[in-house]
Amino acid sequence: MHKLLTLKSILMHNKCTTENQHPQHLIAGIQKTDSNIEFFGIHETMEVRFLQNGKTHTFNELKGKNAIAVIEAFEADHEAKKILQNITAADGTPARLSYQRMVELYIYFCYGSLDGTPDIVDGILSQPENYRHRRDCISLRFKHKVLRINGQALKPREVIMIDMFADDHKDDVVALELGITTTTLNQHKRSLFEKTGVQTKTALMIKAGKEGLIN
Repeated sequence: MHKLLTLKSILMHNKCTTENQHPQHLIAGIQKTDSNIEFFGIHETMEVRFLQNGKTHTFNELKGKNAIAVIEAFEADHEAKKILQNITAADGTPARLSYQRMVELYIYFCYGSLDGTPDIVDGILSQPENYRHRRDCISLRFKHKVLRINGQALKPREVIMIDMFADDHKDDVVALELGITTTTLNQHKRSLFEKTGVQTKTALMIKAGKEGLIN
């Protein structure tokens, strides 16, 4: 069984990645006085933990209006519910997940990363994050899961462009993957640069990384 992540390990992780920033500006729920909730996922098991009032909790410890907010979000996302109800095991047989496990997976796919923006504030659930379990994550088919940069929703082709640029593919390869000409790709690129407030692919990659779109 996977051990709970400790606050010390979370703090050390963030100290390594952002040495000059105080942890309280990075992670919600990490202070004893912070009753907001920050979910984070364990990639290997796709389990969910959350931070609140300076402690790490298991997903089944979520109670009251916070639990209601999560359940209501899951129930409102009919696409996600259908996908998780029909998910299969490694051998191809129906997984037949319990209701609680489906809700936990929904939260894992939508709120799996640690950041400074609380996922629940006073019983109100924020919009899903840019977190992806993998690039072709099933969450991209959820109704409420939209990847964003600068708060603006990205089109599916723009996500593909960003992923391929991150892998250093040349424009002609990206155009071939999208089934368009390089001229059309350049038009899409200009539109994407304008949307994200950048002027170069390098700047786009930096912004996408900062906003958790690529890793």
